[in-house]
Amino acid sequence: MTWAVAWAVGYVLVFKVPPVAKNGWVLAVILFVVLGGLAHLYVQWATYPGASNRVISIGVGGGFGLFMLLNVWGVIWPIQKRLIAWTKENAEKGTASAVPQPARNLSRASAPEGFVRPPIVAL
Repeated sequence: MTWAVAWAVGYVLVFKVPPVAKNGWVLAVILFVVLGGLAHLYVQWATYPGASNRVISIGVGGGFGLFMLLNVWGVIWPIQKRLIAWTKENAEKGTASAVPQPARNLSRASAPEGFVRPPIVAL
């Protein structure tokens, strides 16, 4: 549940707060703090006598994976479907127009994926 809240925070920052969305470094720092804080809370919660490092690593990695899954299925995939339909429509009509707004949204939506990948690889 808390990982879904982290995704919702990232979604709001990317799509509803333009100054944060335009500056990738600010978004990276905010997501680093939110996800790092959640990972820390999980480690504190999951540390009990007899808990192995595997349990903790799987829990934190699973949380990051859930964050990425929600981002891909909830944001990136629907935008890609609209872009494919837009491209197909323009190809059939033989027209070319400027890059649509969903393309810009797609680049903003996929940025958190890049911020989440390095910690997963480090696990």
